[in-house]
Amino acid sequence: IETGAIKLEKFCDDFKKQVLPLSFGSFLVALKGYENDVAKKMFLVMWKCRGENMNCLVSKIEMGGMKSKLRALASNFETTESEVDKNADKAEDGAKIDVSDEGAKLSET
Repeated sequence: IETGAIKLEKFCDDFKKQVLPLSFGSFLVALKGYENDVAKKMFLVMWKCRGENMNCLVSKIEMGGMKSKLRALASNFETTESEVDKNADKAEDGAKIDVSDEGAKLSET
């Protein structure tokens, strides 16, 4: 997420495959898993330029807000992953790991 032209090569292959066939003009990007949750506002309006470039059609303030949300999600994901890893040995001994939206929780059986 940045100002000016963004080269498509910066994105993953799955995203590139979806964007390349589009004609130039505006399109909406929704973060996977948040497509139906408008309240969390994980959407960006983009403009596909000719060639393999695109632009964000939002203000710099909105870009900053989206970056903060993505950092928070990544941090939450890393915390969840580390909690699962930390408790993996206990899980093998009969404990149960519940991974939900709130994080990983270990409960003894």
